[in-house]
Amino acid sequence: MSTRRWLDTVLRARQAQEDVAAQTLAAAHRDAREAIEWHEAETERVESMTAPDHSTRQAFQAAAAARHAAAATLAAAAHRVEFAETRVAADAHELAEAARARRTVEKLDERETAARNSALGQAAQRDLDEIATTRHAAAKKAASS
Repeated sequence: MSTRRWLDTVLRARQAQEDVAAQTLAAAHRDAREAIEWHEAETERVESMTAPDHSTRQAFQAAAAARHAAAATLAAAAHRVEFAETRVAADAHELAEAARARRTVEKLDERETAARNSALGQAAQRDLDEIATTRHAAAKKAASS
C-alpha cells in the first residue's frame, strides 16, 4: 500500500474518531443541561415547602418525611450535575485529543504531498534542462557546420 493511500485511510479514521468525540460531547452537554434544570426544579420545590404542620403527630411526621425525601432528591440532583460536569470536561478533553490526532495526520499528509510535489518539480526541471541542453547542443552543431 502506498504512503498516500495509507495516510488517506488513517486521516478518514481520525476524522471519524473526532466526529464521534464531538457527538459524545454534544450528548454530554445535553445531559448537563437536563441535570441543571432538574437541580433547579428540585431547589425550587424544597424552597417552596412550608413548615411542618404541628397540629397532629402524624401530620408533623408526614411533613418531615416529605421534606427529608425532597432534600434527598435535591442531593441526588446536585450529584447528577456534578457527574455531568465531570463528563463534559472529560469528553471535551477527548475531543481535543481526537482533533490533535487528526491534525497530526493532516500535517504528515501535507508534508508527504509537498515532498511528492517537490520530487515531481525536480523531475520536470531535469527534463527541461535535458531538452534545453539537447537543443543548445543541436543549435551549436548546426551553427558550426
